[in-house]
Order: sequence, then structure tokens, then C-alpha cells
Amino acid sequence: MSQRVQKPTQMLVRETHEPPMPQDRPEDHMAVTLTGDDEAECIEVKIHRVRLFLHPTTARELSNMLVVRIGEWNVTGRTAGVPGV
Repeated sequence: MSQRVQKPTQMLVRETHEPPMPQDRPEDHMAVTLTGDDEAECIEVKIHRVRLFLHPTTARELSNMLVVRIGEWNVTGRTAGVPGV
């Protein structure tokens, strides 16, 4: 795999937020794909049209952290009468 040349960039997006009402349209909202062999990072994550290129170890750790936080949210949500995820 070749290393991608990093160009100086201006940060355009610092944060994004979910719409006020949840929408069950993940294909418009997020995507996870494998990158080509010429990319140093192997996994592309796209959320709200922002593309993140991650190494597999970073993607796995992100997944682990999300599972923990979702579990925590489920406890809080269920206490408030909201169905879990």
C-alpha cells in the first residue's frame, strides 16, 4: 500500500448533530466501506457527508467505545422510559 500524501487542509466541519427526530434512513446518514489497496487507511466511515479514513485498529476501538456508550445510554434511557437501542 502506498502512503497517501497529506495536503494542508482547512477544517470545514467541527461538529454535526442529528436531526431533531430520528430518521431510519442510514444510507443517507452514514456509510462504512473498505478503501482501495492504494490507501494507507483501510476503512472509510462517512457520517453526515464527512469522510473519515481509519486504520482497522482505530475502527475497532471506535466500535468498542460506541458499544460501551450505547450500553450506558440504554440504562439512562430505560430509566426515563425510552426504549433501548
